[in-house]
Amino acid sequence: MDIQVIYMRDVLTVSSITNVPNMVPRTLDVWGPDFRGVTKVEINEEEAPSFVVTSSKRILVQVPSSQERAVIKSIAVLSDTFTKKDKSQVRFELTNNPKKVDGLMRLIQIFLLHLLRTPGTDAWYPNSGGGIQKLVGSYFSKNNSGAVTAAFTLAVGRTRSQIISMQAGDPRVSADEKLATVNVLSASFSVAQTALLARVELVSQSGKRAAVGLEL
Repeated sequence: MDIQVIYMRDVLTVSSITNVPNMVPRTLDVWGPDFRGVTKVEINEEEAPSFVVTSSKRILVQVPSSQERAVIKSIAVLSDTFTKKDKSQVRFELTNNPKKVDGLMRLIQIFLLHLLRTPGTDAWYPNSGGGIQKLVGSYFSKNNSGAVTAAFTLAVGRTRSQIISMQAGDPRVSADEKLATVNVLSASFSVAQTALLARVELVSQSGKRAAVGLEL
């Protein structure tokens, strides 16, 4: 049984953000087209201590104490649903109530764990792993962005081949969980974030698709 450690959450669209006047602690008035199902809000990449959904289009969000006097540079309103749309986040989490993962989500988890694994670290399968962290790290430089992108594409291809080979002879794996192919939708080096920003599309043998965004 596979326990879920990777969570995909939709990033909901935000239309406007304003400070609530004279509110202590500092609170933001946030509007958007649909805030149903919100489970978490992050301000400047830090989780907000509390929020209140006042309507389907409005939430009041308490600003973290560390950001009390900071300029609000980013806000992420996260839903616990995953619709496989363009704006979704990948999170690695260990929860108090782990659940079994199956279907397309299991395929996503298998792919990402293999992509991040460094060859030689698994005693049972010493040659497995895309080695993405080592590959990208060895070329990591704002002056070498082309090599970073190429290294990512190489790691994705290696991971794809390994998973397809590994699953080929296992009749217990459903068609939703078997990998058919992986497409690199985009891969670029962000100088401002000193990070590789990439999106890949996973296609299962049943034809189901999921776009996954990564920041490395």
